[in-house]
Amino acid sequence: MRPRLVLKTSAEVSGIRESCQLAVRVLGEVRGALAAGVSTAELDRLAAARIREAGGIVFYHGNEKSIPHLALMAGLGFDAINVGEGVDIGEVKRAIGGQVCIMGNLDPLHDLQPRSSQEVGEVVREIVETAKPGGGYLFCTGEGVPHNTPVENLQAMHRAVRTYGKY
Repeated sequence: MRPRLVLKTSAEVSGIRESCQLAVRVLGEVRGALAAGVSTAELDRLAAARIREAGGIVFYHGNEKSIPHLALMAGLGFDAINVGEGVDIGEVKRAIGGQVCIMGNLDPLHDLQPRSSQEVGEVVREIVETAKPGGGYLFCTGEGVPHNTPVENLQAMHRAVRTYGKY
């Protein structure tokens, strides 16, 4: 199957350009705040504040697997935190679900790529049904999609999210 080329509209290109310009401004301000004694947590808060001031949403995409570390990140003011594969998404939801939106955590190498499409749909259903109660959940893979993942598995993942992920 040949990859589908998706052309962006001029409005979409403009939005991408605007977000890149914001990133440059925010990173410039963070760079200017670097000094002895300034913690990375303070720099994270500064970046998050500037992104929100511009109307953005702040994601922490660290593929984190440590629940204590996820709890620390939840306290830094992120809007959403990506949870790494292999972590009990229910345990994460109980630990930080009321503080921040949780993203994740389908394992692309162990659950998406090698399984049958039926198995993929079941794994996705389990993750979504565990994480979505009470809201504040975005489904995604823990970290990317391997290039040789069967298209049928991607379609099964998409169908399962559409079926079980509705609030």
